[in-house]
Amino acid sequence: MHLPGAASKPDISIEDIGADGVALKCVAEAWSFKPEMIWLDSVGTVLSADGPTEIERDPEGHYTVRGHVTVQKTDNNRFNSRRSTT
Repeated sequence: MHLPGAASKPDISIEDIGADGVALKCVAEAWSFKPEMIWLDSVGTVLSADGPTEIERDPEGHYTVRGHVTVQKTDNNRFNSRRSTT
């Protein structure tokens, strides 16, 4: 059971490390509103996602979103994903 307005914190994980960079995945669950996922680097620059955000809705009407992005490997990369309710 989900509490009204409760949503999970985004879970960011490494999917793959390859020659092109690091593939990251972000999952956020139990959103009451249909969110949009945006990837940002450490200075707030919007990054291009690897394809569209996957959005699922459960029988209770809560949304789960999944997104992927590939970033270039550097010594000091830090990344965030942000959801908005547009």
